[in-house]
Amino acid sequence: MKRKSSALILAFILGLLMLLSLGCSDNDSGSSAGLYHMNEIQDYGYLWQLGLSDPPLAEESCVPTSFTNSMVYLQGQYEIPLNGLLLVDHGYSGWTTAAETLRSESFMDTQPETADPSGTQAEGEVNGITAYLEHRGASPPLTTLHAKVLPQAAVPGLPDWVEATAPTLKDMYDQLVDGAVVVVNILYELPAPGQAPKGHAFALVGVDWTDSNNDGVVDKNEHARLVVVDPLDPSVHYESSPLDGFPNHAIAIGPTKETFVHVWDGGDGYLLYSYDQYKGNASEAFDPDNYNVIPDGPNPPQGWPIAAFTSINITGSL
Repeated sequence: MKRKSSALILAFILGLLMLLSLGCSDNDSGSSAGLYHMNEIQDYGYLWQLGLSDPPLAEESCVPTSFTNSMVYLQGQYEIPLNGLLLVDHGYSGWTTAAETLRSESFMDTQPETADPSGTQAEGEVNGITAYLEHRGASPPLTTLHAKVLPQAAVPGLPDWVEATAPTLKDMYDQLVDGAVVVVNILYELPAPGQAPKGHAFALVGVDWTDSNNDGVVDKNEHARLVVVDPLDPSVHYESSPLDGFPNHAIAIGPTKETFVHVWDGGDGYLLYSYDQYKGNASEAFDPDNYNVIPDGPNPPQGWPIAAFTSINITGSL
């Protein structure tokens, strides 16, 4: 009887330890077996860049929209240290105001497709988010900024929190685990010297990679993925919201939609990507069948790279 009782006690203790260990590891893990961390998708904004005002400019507003969707998550996670301070005003109209402020000349200076260069350039993205955080009363040391960018996409005069080095999957994972939000930039092509890069940006929600051969390399056949909020398709549902001159214009109504971006090491220091991208435009209603896999067309031998990421974290308090 004594032995049986001891065995039962031991079994109970071992079972309790197993439950405790499971409870500590179900959200993120980083080891030689791979990387996994996932934030709650529903806590991110679902602002649709194609639903912003000025449709020709909306089509180039991926960077300010992705920062807005990220900051919606960030302020929800850090309510106590922010002590009532809002990085983005509440509601879809507040999100819209934030993105349209970010893309303005005083901040990111985002340009329409007809401009040269178009979109949001590196200096505009970096200087714009810095100025916006100051504008909202969230400058360092309340916040901390960090970025990595491919050397050929970097420009002179960037602040010292921007590193001119190729981003890795582990870099982005580490930022998420540390509690930061991350905006990821992808390239549609490698820019020639002196040429402004063309690409896209999204809000990073999670990293999911199993290193099946345990070699520390993100192999293409391991199907590693980024889970993101894509500003071209951030919402499960959309509805008509006409603008003057654009009767088919629409806005997102939620909930927030996750998009999966396949990533792998290209063997040349780049982290490469592929995903299904929405191909509609801002003057039309949302078309649920209008997607293309990118990169498309005459692809390079390997693919196009992840160009950069920028993270924002709350490291102080008000």
